[in-house]
Formats: sequence, C-alpha cells, structure tokens
Amino acid sequence: LDAVSITALMAAGGWSAGWRNVVNAGFAVMCPLGAAVLVVGADVLAGDSSLVVGCALAFSAGVFLCISAGDLLPEVEFHSHDRLKLSLTLLLGIALAWVIGLLEPSHAHRARPASNGAGQVPPESGQTKDRVPQAAGVAFVHSPNGAMRDGAAVPTGRITHPPVREASGLAASRRFPGVYWTVCDSGQPPDLYAIDRTGRLLAEYRVEGASNFDWESIAIDDEGRLYIGDVGNNVIPGGLRRRVVYRVAEPDPRAVPGTATVNVERAFWYRFPDRPFDVEATFVSGGRLYLVRKVHARDEQTELFRLPLDASQPTTTLEPVCRLPDLPAITGADLSHDGRRLALCGYRAAFVYDLPEDHAWERLAEMRPTKIDYKAPSIESCAWDAEHPATLLILSENGSIYALAARAGPGRSSAESLNSHRAGSSVAGLSSAKTSAVRGMRSAGNVGSIGSSSSEDRAK
Repeated sequence: LDAVSITALMAAGGWSAGWRNVVNAGFAVMCPLGAAVLVVGADVLAGDSSLVVGCALAFSAGVFLCISAGDLLPEVEFHSHDRLKLSLTLLLGIALAWVIGLLEPSHAHRARPASNGAGQVPPESGQTKDRVPQAAGVAFVHSPNGAMRDGAAVPTGRITHPPVREASGLAASRRFPGVYWTVCDSGQPPDLYAIDRTGRLLAEYRVEGASNFDWESIAIDDEGRLYIGDVGNNVIPGGLRRRVVYRVAEPDPRAVPGTATVNVERAFWYRFPDRPFDVEATFVSGGRLYLVRKVHARDEQTELFRLPLDASQPTTTLEPVCRLPDLPAITGADLSHDGRRLALCGYRAAFVYDLPEDHAWERLAEMRPTKIDYKAPSIESCAWDAEHPATLLILSENGSIYALAARAGPGRSSAESLNSHRAGSSVAGLSSAKTSAVRGMRSAGNVGSIGSSSSEDRAK
C-alpha cells in the first residue's frame, strides 16, 4: 500500500518509472537494513547501549516519518482540505502530549533513606532483627511453628518500587547490616537500588559511566565494592564478542540525599575463549570475578570461568576453571562472607557447595552440591542472609523475595550443620500479626542430592 502511494505521488510529480522503482526498492529494504544495522552496531559497540539504541530509534523514526508521509501526502494531493485547521490540530496534539508529560510523575534518581514510620533510618548494627518495616504493598509471613523447614521457600516480601520492573541481581552488603543491592534487566536505566529483605526501598542511585545493555548480576567483595554484571548475552543472535562488568564503590544508603549518583571506578571488559555465551551468575573470590555460564540446550554444560580484576589490558579473555556437571540453567550465585559456602540458584532449585578450607575452584567439578528444590516463580538471583548465615535469600524476576533454610551438606561436620540450621531457623522471627495478612500463601520444596536437570530448565 505504501508502494502504491509512493508510485502515485511520483507519477503525479512527473518522475520517470526508473526513479519510481529505485525509490520503492529503497523503501522496501528499510526494515531488513535497520535490523542488520542494529545487530552489527550492537556487536561492534559491545554494550554501549545508549548509542546503539539511540541510533536505532533515530533510524526507526525516520522510517516511520516516511511511512506517515506516504499515507498523508496522497490525501493532501488529491483532496481539498483546510490546511490551517489541519495544522492547528497537529499543534494541539503536540501541546496535549507536552501537558501529559508534565502531569506524569517524575522519576527522580535521588537517594531515599528508609523510614520506619518515625523518620528513622536503619540502625547501625544488630537492631534489624527486631525491626519490622511498615511498608505498603509488602507481604510478611513466617513459619507456623516459628522455624523454617529445610527447603521451604518462605516469602519475606516483595519489591514494589515501580522502576524495578525486572529484578535480575541480589547482593548482601558487608558494610551496612540489613542492606541488599539489586539491579534491573536489559532495557532499564543504569540504576542501583538498595533494599531490605522485605523488598522495601532504602535508596536509589544512577550509575554514571555505565549503560544497561543486559544487566544480569551483581556481586560484592570484602572491600565494599559492587560489581554490576552487564553479562547477559542472549539479546543478539549469536551473542556479543565482548561484555563488561562495572565496579562501583558501595554507597551508604543511610546518608543524607545528595547527588544520588555513583561513579564507575573501573569497567572490566572481557572476551570469550571460544564462542560467546550467556551469563547470569557471578561472585568474587580472591581478587577474581567468577562467572557461571548459563546453559540453554541439553547438549550444553554449565561451566565456571574467572576474570582477573588486576589485569592491565583494556579487554581480558576469560579463563576456563572447570565444568559443573548435571546443573540446569544457573541464574544467580553468591559466596558466603566466610568463603565456606557457594550457592548457585536456578529456576526451580538451589545448589549449595560446602567448601573446605584452602580449596581450589578447579576441584568444584568433583564436589557434590546439596540440591534444594523450591516452588517459586522465575528465580533470578540469590544472596546469603548476612544476619543468618544458614539462610539463603532468593529473588524472583517479579521482585518477590523468599528465604531458604540451606542446611550444611556432607562436607560439614554435624556440629557445624546443627549450628547452621539453628541460625537459619531464626530467620522467620516476624510477628504473627503479619501472618494474617498473607494467610494461605504457601510455598514448599524438598532437599535432596543433585540429580539430572530438567529439559525445561535448560530451555529457558
């Protein structure tokens, strides 16, 4: 139909048949040309999404203007209209759009210290156990007998802050008790959010010097630095040849609101030793960032890679560490503060490795993790509870947060297992008054040894 409009207009203007064919051919290749430019540009620029998306939108806008002109010009050319009224109507529509933009609530990237109802910020330390935040839209539950069962996914709350549309990472602060950090998936602004274990927003920061092409993970080291992983690699067919991890200094969510930005200290660009692959799980250990390859097919195998954080070159090739047999698609990872327990989570289960002292990561392939099945939707990340070392928090894509009692596996002594379980049992010490607000919410699972993964997990 657009070709007919273009041909009719050019014929009326006296253009030759040859020129009409040239213009129609150019118009016909706009869509495939735009797709090719986006794929090639995204691969070459390797994650500079602001430039890629900006150019793609500008190109698309030009094409749509051409299409709209092709629909409008025949009407103007072959029929009589009051052009003054049409112009005024157009200006009225533009003014209406501008007014709607003014009425829309602004999304200011300013730090928001948490309030417990009396204008108080989170306590310095040791007081979060007795504090139950009063936040609208957050659900609280606890186990009926006051203790968590191994494998039971107990909801602790949900992130209701509107800009957090698709949470994709979770990391527990090691400097500020009760604080957790999260980020959003691709297509969202490059923002960093501080929350508590109920999902209540504590602070919000714009990460200057970074772009969010496909943020899938966040990790933390012992020096209080956060590593935001722009490591997702399933947006472009075939994958990008380079990906990046941004390091930022952990801000204080209790500080008085200021510029509400954090600057990238360093960007760690990496390339792949072979073909590009997708990653959603990272953790830091011994001055290195470890990345877990996410499998998408039955013939693929989960693998562990590492990225040195002291490399001087601008782009570093990932170092293969070992393969992790019989694991499904891994969407999150966290290493406990003492370095003794590694948790990997997938869509339907978590896998906990109890690590010996002075272990080598290459030996992880020989170890048998404890598998914890759960019934929770689309789990995207996990983090060890800083206050209860035997409790693992898992975060769903929709912002729901659950707590798991992750008991020690065969590699731990019976005394360590008992102490860890007792510590994990205290995680559900929320008031029974909150339970009535969510009566009927149930989610449970079983703890068992690892077996073969399902094809559905790998297909996601």
